[in-house]
Amino acid sequence: MATTTRQTLHSIRQNWSIPPTDLHLIPPSFLAGLPPSHLSPTLLAAIHRLSTLTLGQRDRAYNLLNTYFQARMRERGSAAGQHDGGVLEVGDVEKACGSAKKMSCVGVMVEQQGRIDSVYTLDCVGNGGQGESVRDSIEESREAQAQAQAQGSLMQKRRVELAPIVTAQSCAPVMTVAGGEGEMAVLSSFTPLFRRLQNEFAGAGAGADAGGCLDGWERGDGQQQGFEGSEGETNVSAAQRAMHEFNARRLEMQGKKREYEDAVWRFEEARWRVENEGDEKMSLN
Repeated sequence: MATTTRQTLHSIRQNWSIPPTDLHLIPPSFLAGLPPSHLSPTLLAAIHRLSTLTLGQRDRAYNLLNTYFQARMRERGSAAGQHDGGVLEVGDVEKACGSAKKMSCVGVMVEQQGRIDSVYTLDCVGNGGQGESVRDSIEESREAQAQAQAQGSLMQKRRVELAPIVTAQSCAPVMTVAGGEGEMAVLSSFTPLFRRLQNEFAGAGAGADAGGCLDGWERGDGQQQGFEGSEGETNVSAAQRAMHEFNARRLEMQGKKREYEDAVWRFEEARWRVENEGDEKMSLN
């Protein structure tokens, strides 16, 4: 049993990063002068559980213990460390463990909402191959940075593999040609052809209509501006869908992490309960 106590004390020192030169595992005011080696196994196990919930945060653990210790002293109407009951109890440590567990869950959510600016560049599919940058602010945790980067790579891969979205296609007005029949043409691909037809069929109505349409297209007037606006709206919608998918995955990851922390806490509690029962059986024998 002495070996188990020494192992527990050593584990607590490692969890709280207490240097060997520091002889006080717990502030003396909590123990009424008792050395840590004289603590009951149940109290020592509770302190060890608290150390696992506050790894590397010794001061934070002490503040939690002091909060619940002083609250119990006030309830009993006695000054801390001067009358009976002025020693740290298992109930004080258990309350500190519960508070540390809740604070750790909140801390994970806050850290996962740390702001990291990312720029997504979406190539607009249209005339001239021009691009548009859509800048958005993304919130993610430093702890989940690797997962977020992997997810971003997957989303980028999807955008590359998917066929381009046709956002705009324009047609010239119906032109009067031989036989009185009209023909539709995509200006971006057939502009030279329309120029040649304009010269060949130098009719007043047809030439004026075709020339006005071509001039307006080159200046960026008319329908082209409307098509560019619709292209921008389509790209913004795609960015919003990607952001929605990312946020859904981030919330799912937060839930999984909370489940993992709950499982770790239950495991530690069950393990120490089994060890305490084994120690009690050995002491009875």
